[in-house]
Amino acid sequence: MKRLLKCLAVVSFSLPSPAGAGLPVDLYPDAATGVEKRASAFSFPGASPATGGTAFAPAFSELKGGKVTFAIPARIKEGKGGKAVIRSSFPASRDIRFKISVDSKSGLRLPSTVTLAKGKKQCSFAFSSKNDKSVNLTRDVAVEVSSDGFLIAKAGVTVLDDEKPPVLRIQTPSRVTEGKKAAEGTLTLGRAVDVDCQVSFDSSPAGQLAIPPVTIPAGEKSVKFQVRGVEDGSYENDMDVVATARIAGMAPASGVTKVIDGNPRAIRLDFPKMLTDGEVDWAYVALGGTVNQDVVVKLESDGSSYLKIPSQVTIPKGSAGTSFNIEVIDGSVLDESHVVRVDVSAPGFAGAAASIVAVETLRAGRTFVLPLAVDDLAGDPVRNRIYASVGSEADGPYRDRVVAVDPATREVVASVDVGPSPGRLAVTSGGEALYVCTRDNRTIKKIRTSDFTVESEFHVGGSLSSRRTAEHICTVPGQPDLLVVSLRREGVAVYDHGVPRNSHALVSYLYGARIEPSADPAVYFVLTRNQDGDGILRALQLSADGMSLLDGVETTVTPYTQDFRSHGDIVIDSEGGVHDGKQMRRIGDLNLEWGESFLTCSAPGSGRFLVYRNGGNPKERKITVHDAATLAAGKEIDLDDSYGSPGLMIRWGECGLAFGGGERLIVTENRYLMPVAPSAGASGGFVSAIQSVTPMVGQTAVRIAVERLIEAAEDEERSTR
Repeated sequence: MKRLLKCLAVVSFSLPSPAGAGLPVDLYPDAATGVEKRASAFSFPGASPATGGTAFAPAFSELKGGKVTFAIPARIKEGKGGKAVIRSSFPASRDIRFKISVDSKSGLRLPSTVTLAKGKKQCSFAFSSKNDKSVNLTRDVAVEVSSDGFLIAKAGVTVLDDEKPPVLRIQTPSRVTEGKKAAEGTLTLGRAVDVDCQVSFDSSPAGQLAIPPVTIPAGEKSVKFQVRGVEDGSYENDMDVVATARIAGMAPASGVTKVIDGNPRAIRLDFPKMLTDGEVDWAYVALGGTVNQDVVVKLESDGSSYLKIPSQVTIPKGSAGTSFNIEVIDGSVLDESHVVRVDVSAPGFAGAAASIVAVETLRAGRTFVLPLAVDDLAGDPVRNRIYASVGSEADGPYRDRVVAVDPATREVVASVDVGPSPGRLAVTSGGEALYVCTRDNRTIKKIRTSDFTVESEFHVGGSLSSRRTAEHICTVPGQPDLLVVSLRREGVAVYDHGVPRNSHALVSYLYGARIEPSADPAVYFVLTRNQDGDGILRALQLSADGMSLLDGVETTVTPYTQDFRSHGDIVIDSEGGVHDGKQMRRIGDLNLEWGESFLTCSAPGSGRFLVYRNGGNPKERKITVHDAATLAAGKEIDLDDSYGSPGLMIRWGECGLAFGGGERLIVTENRYLMPVAPSAGASGGFVSAIQSVTPMVGQTAVRIAVERLIEAAEDEERSTR
């Protein structure tokens, strides 16, 4: 014979004691009667307050380390009763009185107190439920056991009404749309009941409907409720959803509502309003929700000659959109703009269109940034690469290495470990080799650029223990095994296959130790100081025996001059003075503002040089093109804050620039500043002859005819006499 066990819900509670300890509730069938019971137990701490335990009322001192359990039948019918039991894990050393508490409106009859007698391990009490004629349905009643003001245990009894419950009926709305206004439904009882009826709802499939709980007041037979379709952000078919209303003690009632998908079946296209050639931006196609399968979106434009976009993109399953790159095609030789319309379409969705202004301008440059903390830069005249030394202070995988950057792929394509403290770089005019100073400038290594490996090395002082160091290096056009080296506090020497030639220029007060080439591969420039602290620009002569000073080829510059650069036979000092390098005669000025710093580099073959000006105001950054014959400023562009204050600037390729400083390498390509061929406005006769060797970056092998500049200066002197 099957024994029917009464079911119940587990009730949890906590002890309002100083420790806030939790009291677990267990559900179990009584072994003797088969009646399901609820039980809760409390274990008293084994430690006293003096040893860090929790403080309790003195009445519990004899239960230290023990456990008290309270068990009560899980449910009873109205008019019936049962027996509850309080048990201790060991006999009480004295009588312990427990207070029994219950809501006075619950209809439960039970004693107000019960005593666990001295020497006993348990006590019990009988309780019953009042039998009334009211329809008050199933209800849960909490029974609490306490002593000396402390809650010991708490368990719930479910009282089952013995009156027949009314029939619950539900009328759900026929349809709702996801994310739209809620619709109204109605709950009706077959007859009114004597207590408030708390109504909860669930639906199947879950998550499609949102129905807040409602209450049917005592004495009322019906109530309205709201039904809203849940916007889940995904596309799906319309579906029938079963909504079920539940009241404890009554049979549930169900109704069907059709949920209409509320996601718009349309495509949205987000485009930038304007894009300039050389720039790459992104656009975004989006749908009204996530898709349950891949959706292919087709893209078409009426300006394919001006705007580069993909022919189609795919919105993957589980996504609501995707992005794609757009680029203005740099195909014009004029400044002009084009309004381009882009249309998007996909099966089952309404299409969309957007317009963008594609701006073509020769002022636009293609620019990218690499996170490289570079110490020096050089450009390969053959391979269209940029070489950078990354010092010991840098973080990341390229520390103490020389790297090769390909501007086309915008990546580091090769690197080689050259030891600690790599610094100055110099590339040969034919691009065969790259020299780098390492080990605090005491060692120079030669890198073979074809496979980017270290081919050889030599110590500046003959051995690593020597204190002789290289401050600056410069290659000799057409002679890849020669290297001009400025020696700290010694002068300038020439190394042939790593061996110094017999003589070197003994330059006193060598300042900054920079070596700059001239248009003549055998002549180089240095900056020195005299005993009065004035700066002196001087010329050096390369010979088979080594390096020597050119007598009389020098000029005095201001004491504030810190550095200089050369462009062929034009020498520019850091104060903006421009000098004829052949006769070391001042012939002009760049008119630098106070506090303005600058960098320069040559544009070989064009008769121009570029000046990067960095004014005192961070926004005063610009690059200006100067005619090397007249020094006149021509084209210029303003640079944004992203360029910062670089300490390095070099040329690469036909129209590229690279900047190094801080933690970044900035690479740009700009045909506006550096056209491939000389402009029509270039002065005739400026370039008189070109040698057969390929010039290196910053070292043009072009012989510049500066006679016109000298003649102009002499004419000016004669006119002022």
